[in-house]
Amino acid sequence: MNSLTLIILSICLLGTLTECKRRRKGKWRVAGDLSYTRDSGWAGKLGVSLSWRRKKRSTNEEVFDVKMYMVNTNTGSRFKVNPCDFALYDQDDDLDVTMADFDILFSDVDKTKHVLEEQLFTELDADNDKKISVTEFEEKRGLVFSKNTCVINAA
Repeated sequence: MNSLTLIILSICLLGTLTECKRRRKGKWRVAGDLSYTRDSGWAGKLGVSLSWRRKKRSTNEEVFDVKMYMVNTNTGSRFKVNPCDFALYDQDDDLDVTMADFDILFSDVDKTKHVLEEQLFTELDADNDKKISVTEFEEKRGLVFSKNTCVINAA
């Protein structure tokens, strides 16, 4: 065997091993083939293919981790309430949540956090009609609130 044949054989072997190792990640692939016939002698070929995947973005990103407490003004005691309960947001019981309901609910919150209230409202208002219906709330709840938000633990 001459040195050229050894080089081609080495490249094909390296390409085959690399293909087995890297193919699962889908980044790049090198494949080779080496053959011998009496008539033509040694023949080889080497192929390289590159493929890039974009990072998949999840639509289930955890956006808000909301913790709400009801406080008894007489005793000062407090307990955690479920922020994933639609009735909590619907302060005027009209079966729609508006920004006015949010203003009542978050009236004791520092005004610098008002932007977060608006963001939460915008995320839940799927059809941008300035009202959050029960259907919108149920559809968007899993996409807007973090997994820990809807879990009630004694605080």
